[in-house]
Amino acid sequence: EMFGADVASQVRIQYGGSVTPESIDELMKMPDVDGALVGGASLAADSFSRIIDGVALATNKLFFARPRELTARECVACKNVLGESPVWSVRDQSLYWISAPEEEVWTWNLRDAPYRRLFGTMLGCVVLKGGDENGSIVLGGERAFLSAIMSAKTSDFATGATILCERPEQTEATRPNDGRVDRQGRFVFGMYNNYHRLGASAGENNAGLYRMGPDLQIEEILNYKYRVSNCICFPADGDTIYFCDTPTRKVYAFDYPESGPLTNRRLVYTMPASLPGGPDGAQVDADGYLWIALSGAGRVVRVDPATGAVDTVVHLPVKSPTSVTFGGPDLDELFITTRGPDGGGLYRVTLPFGIKGLAEPEFVVNDGSVDVRT
Repeated sequence: EMFGADVASQVRIQYGGSVTPESIDELMKMPDVDGALVGGASLAADSFSRIIDGVALATNKLFFARPRELTARECVACKNVLGESPVWSVRDQSLYWISAPEEEVWTWNLRDAPYRRLFGTMLGCVVLKGGDENGSIVLGGERAFLSAIMSAKTSDFATGATILCERPEQTEATRPNDGRVDRQGRFVFGMYNNYHRLGASAGENNAGLYRMGPDLQIEEILNYKYRVSNCICFPADGDTIYFCDTPTRKVYAFDYPESGPLTNRRLVYTMPASLPGGPDGAQVDADGYLWIALSGAGRVVRVDPATGAVDTVVHLPVKSPTSVTFGGPDLDELFITTRGPDGGGLYRVTLPFGIKGLAEPEFVVNDGSVDVRT
């Protein structure tokens, strides 16, 4: 009223109160607030990054349609401490997944009771192994990669897994974590900073991303280090890889060449600042959309990698979904692993709208490449 509308429209209002990652989204929606002053506790690196992301998302002026909403229901009450790495075998018509700290691998054919087996080492991921024998899998163990057979019909419980090869980064600071087989049949896996929250390597980027070929030779394919590998997955053409360092809450796409390192990094999705937790495991459907488990936020989202728009949300009654995959005879069901303390079960939802997944590739191992130690 004193200076007129033109002057008022040029005034920028900076909010100077307490700003947190949880409050920034609602704050920036206020019509008279243009920004916020950040300081104090908010300057912790991860919190500051979430606040900046919240401001960017609120001011980019992109508006997407309201996402479709689904609800997943528990189908196996397995009570995993940390369920992870679900993969569906078209060959076996069975689902495989792990409970990492419990050293267990689980399998379920959707008809009979689920079957589990103890392997005596902390596990990071499970992938399918090529061949004619049902139940052939490869495990990312804490100290080595293992080959095993998972069958509920087995009577041989004395023979352990076969060691394929040692893992890279032979240090207690890291271990294998997320992993999937690429469309060429090679095993791509990332490491995990065991002490990224507390300890000698807290906050340190010391983990690498690797690819294992059929001769079991391992090459590093990412030109920088990170803390927690997740979201490793591939679309149908196999020319792109998705990857996330979970503490950053950002998912990236890279060009994925036949050989050599990843190139052309671009941002695909940033987790909203108002949601707790971070991106965990992910998978790509037949339409090229990315499904991401948001651990801590109690949901899985379907993301258009071209725009970052979320068009479908799958809600869970527990806080921490950990990974996803497609399965069932028609690959039209979404299976979701979870972790405690409130979760730990396997969840499932039948997908509408004609959405289907892609067949999971198998890791091809050349004959004679296997270490015979058990």
